[in-house]
Formats: sequence, C-alpha cells, structure tokens
Amino acid sequence: MIIDDDKVPFNVTKALLEYEGVEIFTQSEGYGIINLVSQLQPDLVLIDVNMPKLSGDTLAMRLQSNEDTNHTQIAFNSSNVEDSLRKIVKT
Repeated sequence: MIIDDDKVPFNVTKALLEYEGVEIFTQSEGYGIINLVSQLQPDLVLIDVNMPKLSGDTLAMRLQSNEDTNHTQIAFNSSNVEDSLRKIVKT
C-alpha cells in the first residue's frame, strides 16, 4: 500500500512496483487508513512522511498501536534528504 499526497513520487513508486508485478493499493491521505489496512492486510505500507493534516510518523504510530494493524510492516517513503527525515522520524 502506498500513502502519499504528492502525485509525482506517488506515481513513480506505484509504476515501479507495478512493473515488478506487485499488487498496489493506494491512498492520498492518512485518514481512514487504520480501517483500510485492517481490511486489506497489505504486506507493506509505504508512508510519505510529509503529509498535511496527518503526518506519516503519526500515522505509523497509530498503525503500530492498533491491535488490528500492529503486525503490518511500515516503511517511510519520501523525497526528503535522509538527515531531515531523521529529525522528523525518531527511531
């Protein structure tokens, strides 16, 4: 599953994964994701860190704290430089 509000990286990531034969579910915002992930059970959720309204790190924390989605693998997908991401997402 790809969650990204920026069309260019969203479309590039989607196209690359589809080219490799990966089935993709997409969403352009974080709201409703808990229910969607619970329902679809994706193997991996790629989350854009810098989304308006509900940031990627907040969304990841919500997925990890929910009993129905805490087993889901999460990766951050961003066009930001790694150093700036480390400041946003504390590991």
